[in-house]
Amino acid sequence: MDGIMEGLQIAGDEGSFSMSFVISRFKSDFTRKSSLSLFLLPIGKATEYERAVFRALSALLGEDRDTEVAIDRHFQLLKEFPRDLMSLKRAQLLCFYVGRPDTSLKFVQQVLPENQDRNYIYGMLAFPLLELGRMDEAEIAARKGLAINKNDFWFTHNWWHVAVCYLEAEAPISKVMEVYDQNIMKELDRSDCEPAEVYVNALGLLLRLYVRGEIGPAKEKLTPLLDELKNESIWHAEWLLDLLILWALSSMNEIKAAENLLDSLRSRVSSMDTKRQQVMHKAIQLADAVYKYGKGEHKAVFDTLGPDFDGLSYKEKAYAVEGRGADASVAAEKANALQAAQFH
Repeated sequence: MDGIMEGLQIAGDEGSFSMSFVISRFKSDFTRKSSLSLFLLPIGKATEYERAVFRALSALLGEDRDTEVAIDRHFQLLKEFPRDLMSLKRAQLLCFYVGRPDTSLKFVQQVLPENQDRNYIYGMLAFPLLELGRMDEAEIAARKGLAINKNDFWFTHNWWHVAVCYLEAEAPISKVMEVYDQNIMKELDRSDCEPAEVYVNALGLLLRLYVRGEIGPAKEKLTPLLDELKNESIWHAEWLLDLLILWALSSMNEIKAAENLLDSLRSRVSSMDTKRQQVMHKAIQLADAVYKYGKGEHKAVFDTLGPDFDGLSYKEKAYAVEGRGADASVAAEKANALQAAQFH
């Protein structure tokens, strides 16, 4: 099932769901900060900052949206307003969903000199370093941020990496589950948490357990999540989350709900123009394969994906312990280092 895991790990596309997710992800932030008001006023009345934000966002909207243009305009925006960490976060999120950790790092490096007093910047620096495999540098950045604010929200995704490193190190499953219970899922208790982000981390970890044969522990943790995963209001927040929910529902025999989600994904793709439908063809193939994998139809998964299926055609592989030659002892060291960075 390596093809399934690879496809899920790097799921996304450069022209449709990833773009719409970037916009939907920040909708509430724009509303809170009244940034959307600049779309409602004559552009002549906008400030220079509002004009720059408008230029950047306009490349993410409408039929003519363009990833490269959006990235270029965010570089320009952050050159003019390097203290705008919300726009930096948006730029990094865009980079993440099109598999560009190197570009994400360049964004942070560009504004770092103007933000060395802000703990957030070091979490934003640590993440692309982590994706690029530069673990020692990522730890140094994390420690700098935590020295300023030990409760920095930007570092919470590190817990997913901690759990994965323990899993790769063949640590006791109880250790992985401890991180899942006490750190990943505890994020839901925060008033400022983003549920979609929590569920991506949680389901991604449980799928890894499931693929490794730890089916019982994975299903035990999935059971209390089912009502929320069947809630259509969280569907289509993120392409990767949709795929993970599809697996979770089908593996737990929630077939009707899984079929509804799969049909909804197909419907969304069918409403796109011909070019985007072609781009998304393999994505729908992957969704269908994930659904069948959850039902235990392994031969059907192979028949659906075929022998030449290559998840790398979706997006560059950004972060994985496997494939970099790290043995169990190295993975264990990284897990301990990441966990230590949270407390010292």
